[in-house]
Amino acid sequence: MNERLNRAKNIHTIEDLRSVSSSPVIDMESINEIKSRFTDIHGVAIEGFDKKDLFAVKATLSGYDDMLSEYPEIRKGLNTIRYVGNIGSMGDWNSAGLSRVGKSGLQDYGTGIHESAHALDYARSQKTKGLYSEQIVERARKNLGYRKNGADYIRVRMDLTADLGDARDSREVFAYAIESHKGGCGNDFAAEIYRLVKEGK
Repeated sequence: MNERLNRAKNIHTIEDLRSVSSSPVIDMESINEIKSRFTDIHGVAIEGFDKKDLFAVKATLSGYDDMLSEYPEIRKGLNTIRYVGNIGSMGDWNSAGLSRVGKSGLQDYGTGIHESAHALDYARSQKTKGLYSEQIVERARKNLGYRKNGADYIRVRMDLTADLGDARDSREVFAYAIESHKGGCGNDFAAEIYRLVKEGK
């Protein structure tokens, strides 16, 4: 499988995972141990992963764990992570606090980062007028000097999302930017979005 441009890099080995994640989940020896960490530390329930390959689960849940550890406010928008094999995407998230992981989202560090980023957007949007992600994406655009409808600006958004519909949606651009930056890929736009998010602005 080809590495996708500006997405979290593919995880094939424990060394790959260690290169992007600092989560203690990496060294856990059972699904129950992982569940306990999420419940006790983050207040988040883990469901449906029991019969899945442990390494594949670690790769995905390390992404969620890294984000929850770095941005505890995500808990305002995330209370359950559930494996649902038959959804038509790698993962999704809704404002009721449920994030689902699909079959293709297993062994994918970026899925955990991406869906957590949506929950972070939701949590921070509660404190702002309008969508937090829209404000951050626009601020990053201005800081880097991209013209709003310029070809370079369209290209950097497409580099992150690889989908025209998502490239037009600031919520997706925001989530892909955080995924790619934390996942060891990215571009200048992703780095600037991440910097602004890290500053809490």
